[in-house]
Amino acid sequence: MQNVRTKFLFLTIGGIAFIVDISVYLVLTEILSLNSIYSRIIAFLIAVCITCIGNKTYTFSERPKVSFVRQYGKALLAATISFLPNILLFWLLLILLPSGVISSLIAFTVGTGAGIILNYLLSNHYVFTAKLRV
Repeated sequence: MQNVRTKFLFLTIGGIAFIVDISVYLVLTEILSLNSIYSRIIAFLIAVCITCIGNKTYTFSERPKVSFVRQYGKALLAATISFLPNILLFWLLLILLPSGVISSLIAFTVGTGAGIILNYLLSNHYVFTAKLRV
């Protein structure tokens, strides 16, 4: 039952971060006219901070406590690894789909989906590990 709870909380926090992520992306691209790739990277970094705090506080709260700076560094590394398929798919779809906000949102959503499983595995087994590593 704990595993179901963990996955539910991970997806819930990820959903909240996704809303912030896509909102920041839209503000940067549509209002401030920033390049799509730069906007995607900035939005990603903000979302990583949200997921790290949320997962540390709720999803993996029963895990050993370590400093936030150390854990954020690990979360950023895990998210960056997970971001590679995300940004590659996002970029590819931006090229293949007709330009426009809807295509951009499709590329954003599909790219994000590509990184979710890898991000969960890295968060569960590396960032918020059940065993305290020295």
